Amino acid sequence: RSGAKADLNAGKGITAINLGYVTSDPFFGITRFVDSRYIAPNGVNWGGYNNPKIDTALDKLRSSFDTKVQDGLLATIHQTMVDESLMMWAVHDVNPHVLSPKVKGFIQAQHWFQDLTTIKM
Repeated sequence: RSGAKADLNAGKGITAINLGYVTSDPFFGITRFVDSRYIAPNGVNWGGYNNPKIDTALDKLRSSFDTKVQDGLLATIHQTMVDESLMMWAVHDVNPHVLSPKVKGFIQAQHWFQDLTTIKM
C-alpha cells in the first residue's frame, strides 16, 4: 500500500505498476488513480500523481448532478491523463464472444488468465 516510491522498490528500476480494474465506473476506471488525496497509502494512486487542476475537476465532478457537466469534466480529466502519458491502457477481453464449432474443450476462465491448453480442434 505504500506505492511506487516505497523503500521496498528503491533501486530496482521499477517504472510501472501493472494492475487490472473495471472501467465501467468513473471512480474505478479513472478518478481514484489521479486524485492526490488517494496517493498511497491512502488509496490506489500508486504513482503519487498530483495535479491541482485535476483535483479541482474531481471536486466539481463529485458535486455535480448534471450528467453533461460530469461528462465534460471526465473528458477533461481523461484528456489530461492522455496528454501526460499517465497510463497505458491495455485491453484484454476475458469473454470470447464467438468460437468456431471446430473448437472443443474450451472452458471459460473465472478470472483474467485463460487456460488454452484444454482446447482441441
